[in-house]
Amino acid sequence: QDAMLRDGPTLIVATPASLLYFLKSNTTLKKMVKASVETLVVDEADLVLSFGYSQDISEIMKHLPKICQGMLLSATLSPELQALKQVVLHSPAIIKLEEDDEDDSTNSKKKKQLSQFYLPLPRKDKNLVLYVFLKLGLLKGKGLFFVNTTDAAYGLKLFFEQFYICSAV
Repeated sequence: QDAMLRDGPTLIVATPASLLYFLKSNTTLKKMVKASVETLVVDEADLVLSFGYSQDISEIMKHLPKICQGMLLSATLSPELQALKQVVLHSPAIIKLEEDDEDDSTNSKKKKQLSQFYLPLPRKDKNLVLYVFLKLGLLKGKGLFFVNTTDAAYGLKLFFEQFYICSAV
């Protein structure tokens, strides 16, 4: 693992304890992290906290650059997560996805505001289907499209721009 970390990887996936161990024991990694990390993602943040890693994450934050985008991903918003949010995030935006209760008559009258689609398509047809999806007005408001690579994201942006469809990567 030391050899892989010396090569300056683009992405590091680790438990908080193992990352903290390497930050404390590897001065090269410590300098690299301080100089180049742009984003910290804590997936399943509620579980990470339940496993007792809160202190480790707080300690990791001390090794990151002052300007670093932080993301805490969690299915639940526990009080512990609220406390960690204060340490990791600055001016956070919270996105809550809640399903309507079908039994509640007031909710059943509301329009659903979140839709999710998955279409398995041949690669050559994907951009065309997205274009048709947008031009037919099937997307109301803003939308998120997920792609596999950064190149694919910029390729899709350039494709949309040909048709004067504003997009961002």
